[in-house]
Amino acid sequence: QNVSCYLGTNGAIIANVSGGTPNYSFVWSDNSTDNFVSNLPAGGYSVIVTDANGCTATSATALAEPDELDLQLEVTGTTCSDSQDGQIIMTATGGTLNLGLYEFSLDQFEWQTGDIFPNLAADSLIVFVRDANGCTDSATAVIEAALPFFIVSATADTTMDYLDTLTLQVAVNDSVNVSTFWTLLGATGSVLDSNVYQLVIVPTDAGVYQFTATNINGCQVDTTIQINVNKARNANAPKGFTPNGDGNNDNFFIQGDDKIEQINTFRVYDRWGELVYEVQNVQPNDASKGWNGTFKGQNMNSGVFVWYAEIKYKDGFVNVIKGDVTLLR
Repeated sequence: QNVSCYLGTNGAIIANVSGGTPNYSFVWSDNSTDNFVSNLPAGGYSVIVTDANGCTATSATALAEPDELDLQLEVTGTTCSDSQDGQIIMTATGGTLNLGLYEFSLDQFEWQTGDIFPNLAADSLIVFVRDANGCTDSATAVIEAALPFFIVSATADTTMDYLDTLTLQVAVNDSVNVSTFWTLLGATGSVLDSNVYQLVIVPTDAGVYQFTATNINGCQVDTTIQINVNKARNANAPKGFTPNGDGNNDNFFIQGDDKIEQINTFRVYDRWGELVYEVQNVQPNDASKGWNGTFKGQNMNSGVFVWYAEIKYKDGFVNVIKGDVTLLR
């Protein structure tokens, strides 16, 4: 029985004797003294047989062994640091084949004749090959992880006044051959800009802005920035004015910030409800469009008047404000 594995020791020889006079004695070249010798490595062996009369016969044979079983690997690392797309391709030489096929394994529990092992995470593995005689060889497969690709910094979640300007900014650790895009989550046609790391926004409403970056290997990272919008409606009018022609506080008009698109309507009524002044589609803070304290060309007496204004803001919102004002002369 030849040795089944390279450098194995499971060879065996049996000496069959005929003729002479029993009983027989045996002396092998390895000093064994039985007709059956086992646990032998490959090599040449001889035996001398002596019968009961001292007559002898000799014979010799050789035990063969297969070529050394050798496992070779082709290892591909992961494309992204956290992906599971590494691969090992195993090939082998030597040993003893059955139907020309070896068996391969990552753990010595599950074996397959296919030589490709895909979808592997970054790791260091001892892998195995087995031939038809059960002989094995192993090798270490190091599945390298791709270089990390990550977001270094990003604009923090922010609360701002609507229609103010803010620059959102994100940085990644490696920007070579990286494509980027910004989206407003939940918005139809939400891609806002591409291949930029800064996005200038002038929001009218709160929203979540997402930045996504993809490197040359297809690895993708993203982050979101929550923008809360304060919609303060800053429009009002003074509590009193003095239309005496001194150039100071002579006109009564609506005042507000730059979020106002226009004043659709501004009216002033006397205490009996008579309209004494009206103007439409004017800008805030324009004293020339305010009331000068006259009605039909006549100065009104000191007193309390009621006013009403319809304000249109740049985000399309229309707000009605009202109050009273004291005219002093």
